[in-house]
Amino acid sequence: MKRSLSLLSVLIFVLAFSGSAYAQDVVNTYADVIQNVTYAKQTDLDFGTFSSSFSSTATIDPQGSTDSGVSGTRGSDYNAGKVFISGASAQTVTVSLDQSSIQLNALNITTNDYFTLNPIDMSHTTGHDGTNGGGNGLTNGGDVILDSSGNATVWIGGDLTPTDDGGNGIDPDTYANETDLTLSINYTF
Repeated sequence: MKRSLSLLSVLIFVLAFSGSAYAQDVVNTYADVIQNVTYAKQTDLDFGTFSSSFSSTATIDPQGSTDSGVSGTRGSDYNAGKVFISGASAQTVTVSLDQSSIQLNALNITTNDYFTLNPIDMSHTTGHDGTNGGGNGLTNGGDVILDSSGNATVWIGGDLTPTDDGGNGIDPDTYANETDLTLSINYTF
């Protein structure tokens, strides 16, 4: 009997301390998903109308302060390009623009005359801005912070230089880019 009592004591002792020798906790797993960043072109980069004798460089400043060589009124006769960005509230996005020279060729006639767009500049502000330029300078690959509604505006400008290949003035026509002016916008986490 003494022997069975000691076995019972050992069993009770082991059971009593086994609960405190084992610990358990729960680790939760989370993933936040935010809406995709999107953008929508509001206005094209449009240098307006030139005479066939135009031979200098026209500049549209995306901030709207130093336009030169363009005729008329900004917003009606010529425009900075404008893009609205939409995404998640107060997030940061990186904005990149293909900085390659863009050639504008005649759309309706055959000619060796053309225009070159280079360099290309950008500016930005938070929110969707209805003006035709403004904000702060934006370097290529720079960051833009979206406002509390998840919005921002980017303006695009640059220098447009004609090439009169025949020497008799630029042949009259509408000139447009044949290669895309590509804007890339990505979240910065």
